[in-house]
Amino acid sequence: MVNILWVAAGGALGAVLRYLVSLQMVSVAGKTFPWGTLTVNMTGCLLIGMAWSVTLHKSVPDSMVLFLMVGLIGSFTTFSTYGLEGFQLMQAGKYLAGITYLVVSNVVGLLLVLTGKEMLDKLYSVISA
Repeated sequence: MVNILWVAAGGALGAVLRYLVSLQMVSVAGKTFPWGTLTVNMTGCLLIGMAWSVTLHKSVPDSMVLFLMVGLIGSFTTFSTYGLEGFQLMQAGKYLAGITYLVVSNVVGLLLVLTGKEMLDKLYSVISA
């Protein structure tokens, strides 16, 4: 039961942060492209890569992993909205924007996970040297 509470607490915080970032991106960039979802998903990819590195180098309590990686980052990012928005762009005839969105989300997202992990891996190697 305690693990569920850790996930729920992180999930609530992540969902609120996603909403606020999405609102900010709409106010800055408008609604012609899903900048809010792209921003939260790419940020989440970088953060989860960094969190992954921390778990590889440090003893992290399960409760912290559940709060940060499953709850907060998991609810901050949104695969379902990404899928919907990609489909909606193409359905509206914005094929180049839709394909760009889908490719950037996947390729850059994976690269950001790796970047986040490698950044902290290198930091840990410098610290422990």
